[in-house]
Amino acid sequence: MQPSCASIISIDARISMALCSPEEAKTLHRTRLRCMHFFALDESHQSSCFFSPLPLTEIYRFANKMHKTLRHHDKDVVACASKHNSKTITNTALLLGSFLILGKDMEYDDLIAAFKPVSKLLLRYSDSPSEGVDGIMSVMDCWKALYHAKSLGWIDLSKDPDLYFGENNCAGCKQLDLEECIHYSDPVNANLHIVLPGKLLFISNPVDLPDDRQWMDDGPRRLFSPAFYADLLSEFDVVLVICLEDCGYDRAPFIERGIGTEELHLRDKTPDILRAADRFLSLLHAAPGAVAIHGSADGLRYAGTLVSAHMMSRMGFGAAD
Repeated sequence: MQPSCASIISIDARISMALCSPEEAKTLHRTRLRCMHFFALDESHQSSCFFSPLPLTEIYRFANKMHKTLRHHDKDVVACASKHNSKTITNTALLLGSFLILGKDMEYDDLIAAFKPVSKLLLRYSDSPSEGVDGIMSVMDCWKALYHAKSLGWIDLSKDPDLYFGENNCAGCKQLDLEECIHYSDPVNANLHIVLPGKLLFISNPVDLPDDRQWMDDGPRRLFSPAFYADLLSEFDVVLVICLEDCGYDRAPFIERGIGTEELHLRDKTPDILRAADRFLSLLHAAPGAVAIHGSADGLRYAGTLVSAHMMSRMGFGAAD
């Protein structure tokens, strides 16, 4: 039996969910306004092309907001989502569950039990438009991946003095600095994306620019020079840059900073793909530090598959994670 619009579903001691708008919730529960804070997600979280999981940066922002709300107000928090908008319900559940994983150290079985009343309303996510309406990834898959990343010590939000998110149990593990991730992932700042902390990053194709410029705007895109990336990647302890196709830029700035470079000459032909895949995984496994990858959209698509294989074989992730 699905919950009604009037019901408030208790998720944790001070966290609940309501299947209606904040205005409707306030009207239905006006006698409880003094002890409850109602809010809803920004609808801009939803993709118009396909329904993909929210990025870790959004989970971080939400966890920050939730912690500060709970810490600075005596009221319980009620996340509202219209019963007629399954995407909003799904994203609300994903964010609340992620906060409980990172902020409350809730066990997986308890998490599943907490969201059982809304489980039949949750949609599946897609990673590309070609995967169809039903998608391939559930909210539970996303939670499992987050649990696994936390167990590896990748996520430690307790570094923020305003936050407490439990202890880090992985001494020596590389951890994500999420503020840093947010900053450098912006296409204006570097378009650099950390895929595996301390091991793998994606960057834009470096471009030789006139007058020794570090960056230059080309219409809607910002281009970055090899020297720009060489300086930045050295801060991330990168020891190797892999070009998935053919490098068309001066590699000297990388070499001068002790960063090696490799070309995979990836082509859309089966023998080339298999040869490049073998070389890519060998380089990734052998590198004594972090590796940065760049290439065309098609090249990065293949790289995503290879990285997934590495995470499954070497790091214990499941196929859905």
